[in-house]
Amino acid sequence: MRILTVITKSISYIKDFYAHHRFLASKSYEDQYEALVNDTYGGSEIWSTGLLRFGYESTRVYINIPYIQKRWAQEQGIQNIEEYGMENIVKDQICKFQPDILFINNHTAFPSEFVKNLRAEIPSIRLVVGWCGSSYRDSSIFHEYDIVLSNIPELVEGFRSRGHCCYHLNHAFDPRVLEKITAHELTPVDFSFLGSIVKSDGYHNERESLLVELIKTTELEIWSAAKSPTLRQYIRILASQFGYDTFQYLLRTELSKKWLAKEPMVARISRIEKRPDFDGFVDHRIARRARPPLFGHRMFQELIDSKVTLNTHTNISPKSASNMRLFEATGVGTCLLTDWKENLKDLFEPDIEVATYRDSRECIEKVKYLLQNEPGRRAIAEAGQRRTLREHTIYHRAEKLDAIIQSHLRNV
Repeated sequence: MRILTVITKSISYIKDFYAHHRFLASKSYEDQYEALVNDTYGGSEIWSTGLLRFGYESTRVYINIPYIQKRWAQEQGIQNIEEYGMENIVKDQICKFQPDILFINNHTAFPSEFVKNLRAEIPSIRLVVGWCGSSYRDSSIFHEYDIVLSNIPELVEGFRSRGHCCYHLNHAFDPRVLEKITAHELTPVDFSFLGSIVKSDGYHNERESLLVELIKTTELEIWSAAKSPTLRQYIRILASQFGYDTFQYLLRTELSKKWLAKEPMVARISRIEKRPDFDGFVDHRIARRARPPLFGHRMFQELIDSKVTLNTHTNISPKSASNMRLFEATGVGTCLLTDWKENLKDLFEPDIEVATYRDSRECIEKVKYLLQNEPGRRAIAEAGQRRTLREHTIYHRAEKLDAIIQSHLRNV
């Protein structure tokens, strides 16, 4: 069985990865591919490594990393890459591998029409599997997937109610990480948070509020791409909001949009489709404390160098424990302090294998207790790691994914 995983990486990750791998961008496609696969960092795409144990042939296509994609095209003799287009390069890569299964790890990777055309042009594709672990606006792509996978039970419920064939599959830990990091007897960081703070659609509003409270009362160390607006940016956004609100008010009066658009300044405002906001910025107290985000082995090393690390979930997972940090932190043997969720007991034993909190007050109390109680903290960290290595590795998820794939193909 041949599976091709289509992967998109965040722009921050791409910049960071190539900055820390000097001259990699000038090397061969094979060299770049091997470096990316060996990074053991990511979400659902790392399951393809686990599937090798079940007899799958596997490859990955990093569709939004221009360095590796252009190198592949050059090695295939494609002359004018810009004119040829990245979509055609991706299509050629998929066609060359002739996969039985196309796994798309990001629902925003392709428009629905592109996936439909792939199936028509590459008859080897028997199954299209798509992953969704975040909020979405356009649901049309999911109609092109035979199977939708998600780590968030709330999303699974929604997909099934709309008639999609959807399965719940948790994230996992890649135990190969342990070969690439070093555990120290004395951990230099007492309390850490490593992660993003996304403000759009209120995605991490609760996370931001919690971090502010923790900054006031603990020595929490933060690694995140967090920035607050400068005075100029703040004034510009406020002015844009005022202009947008004024224009929307005028549209509701007898003055027509056509007449208003004759004025140059008003014309500029009329082209703003969405009210400007501060979504790209976080509370200044977080921004002041935050260090640049970490990825790959450096992120895992910082986790293992932390006595206690914080985990919080997004607003789209209000009832369920579901994110990657659950397994990354416990996998390396760090004491995880995570927000209590209804299903957490199905993954870890609360306050035995992971420490839990229900609000900021309890979070502060728990972290202080853990830092003062070294034997208790170590016991939780060690129990959490045992549970993850026993039940939550990429090989456990690959076994479940293989069962889903085989069952679906038998019933087609």
